[in-house]
Amino acid sequence: MSNILMMRVSTQPQSLQRQEVLKEKYAIDKVFAEHISGKSVKDRTAVKAMLDYIREGDNVYCLSLDRLGRNLKELKEVVEEITNKGASIHFEKENLTFGGENDAIQKLMFHLLCAFYEFERENILERQRFGIRKATAEGKYSKERSKKLNPVMRENMLNDRKIGMSVADIIKKYHISRKTYYNYQPTTAQ
Repeated sequence: MSNILMMRVSTQPQSLQRQEVLKEKYAIDKVFAEHISGKSVKDRTAVKAMLDYIREGDNVYCLSLDRLGRNLKELKEVVEEITNKGASIHFEKENLTFGGENDAIQKLMFHLLCAFYEFERENILERQRFGIRKATAEGKYSKERSKKLNPVMRENMLNDRKIGMSVADIIKKYHISRKTYYNYQPTTAQ
């Protein structure tokens, strides 16, 4: 029988530290951790590895439902796969445990919370899309912002500037942002 900890954060700069408190609390034997979005559950490397690892009698711990994922259908499938193997899964924050005998209230809470987390993710994405549309309309956002220039393109830009082409025209011609233009220009070209 193993105690397993499943941890997830969405982006690389975020820390797993808040979830690591469960290591000592439950004497964890094996940890599966990843930095990835919660939109998908079953396609994630750490989840697949955890599902391959668990055996009958194992206990899986997760800080909260949204740390495992935010997709109701896939969360339900993963929890069912864990319990079908004879293991249990415990969600600390929600105080929900699945495996063995589950009561109807726990199942209801699971579905409600999963639906809430999925809804929350959709709201986050909608706010993000709105912000991008607004910033694009105001000229503050461009997908070209991280564009890398090859040496030939850079040389052509320098030549265009030397013959008197304006910075605005160069930016339009090469489909780059003003920041990218200045990042690739010597200080005398500004």
